Amino acid sequence: MHHQVHFALIFAISIFAGGSITEAFQFPKIKFVGLSTAEKYDENEPKNRVKKGLEETALLQQSLEKHCNKNDSLIRWEPQITESYEAAQLIFQEVAQSGNKRRCLVSFPSLTRPADLDKLSTILQSSKCKQLLGLDSVECELYPSSPAPYIHIKFDKSVAGDAMAEDHSDVTENAASATKGWMKEFLGKYRLCPYTSSASRAAVGLASVGVPVGGVHIQVTEPTTSSSSATKAARIVDAFWTEVVTLMQ
Repeated sequence: MHHQVHFALIFAISIFAGGSITEAFQFPKIKFVGLSTAEKYDENEPKNRVKKGLEETALLQQSLEKHCNKNDSLIRWEPQITESYEAAQLIFQEVAQSGNKRRCLVSFPSLTRPADLDKLSTILQSSKCKQLLGLDSVECELYPSSPAPYIHIKFDKSVAGDAMAEDHSDVTENAASATKGWMKEFLGKYRLCPYTSSASRAAVGLASVGVPVGGVHIQVTEPTTSSSSATKAARIVDAFWTEVVTLMQ
């Protein structure tokens, strides 16, 4: 049986103003002034063009290919992805499975928040991230500068290529079993996480804030015979974003 997993972010707020410490805390009322929630409709915006149908989507893809001056075999076109976390998962999947590829270009024309793609690109452009993940360069372009938002990643080929272990079922099973044991004997037993009671029950005690008890899902990264730290790091990040997508669905 599938159990949906729920997470809650709990913020601790310290109040150093006047008043009795025994008074019940109430969140302050916030009034936003001068902010309009209405966005001006632009029929040429990529996500709006995709909504018009397959023909318009194909024309948009052709425009991007011409803009990038790349053939269609290089561009990964993902019009079905709308959420930023889905885009992140796919990007890091590309990085983790780069193999002998020199570069990848992925476009997300239907992104609800395309600016997030630019933020991710900025992070990946840092020297620390490029070294950690084996990247040479990262660039991003959004509409209207580009027909559709895309991210272009070049890989550092001085980093050893990835090589997967042929049979990793035993390793994966042992890793999952050891993790469950740790959750039972330490995380739950000693209440290191006050909301996780065992390897099968999480979000315990959060019903008052609307978070029901859920199950626990353990993600094990596939082992690799590669000695490259960049390859290993990329697989860990890929596994993390895969779990984010699982939790959000």
